[in-house]
Amino acid sequence: MAADLEALGIVWDRADAAGEEDLGAARPYFQTYATLAAPVGAAILGKPVGQWLANARKKDGLGKAPERAGRRAALLAEIDPDWNPREYDGTVDWQHHYAALKTLAAPGSVSGTWSPGRWSTGSTSAAGWPPSSRTGSG
Repeated sequence: MAADLEALGIVWDRADAAGEEDLGAARPYFQTYATLAAPVGAAILGKPVGQWLANARKKDGLGKAPERAGRRAALLAEIDPDWNPREYDGTVDWQHHYAALKTLAAPGSVSGTWSPGRWSTGSTSAAGWPPSSRTGSG
């Protein structure tokens, strides 16, 4: 019976219930900022998502039970695969920069799109950039 209720998303553990609330704040934060590289003071929906993520990145921050911690890490990775840069020897500062560049380079972003030899802001090339002498294209 407990497994059936768990499959329906009914949470029995207080720590899991708090984790679900925190994930409930992480999702709209990611939708708004395209990253979970939240500053420690960041909050959304009245939840201190930045502090929660900073704590989650610490040793045993997602819980000491390996199954629970793994489940929580997987849920965060579903939202943002780069939520924990320490998994690949990165830093949160690196994650902030990466998220900013990813947003700027996204197709249709305000900054336009870039590919080697061409810069465009949509349907037309940006006047004079890149210089034709550097790329060989106009």
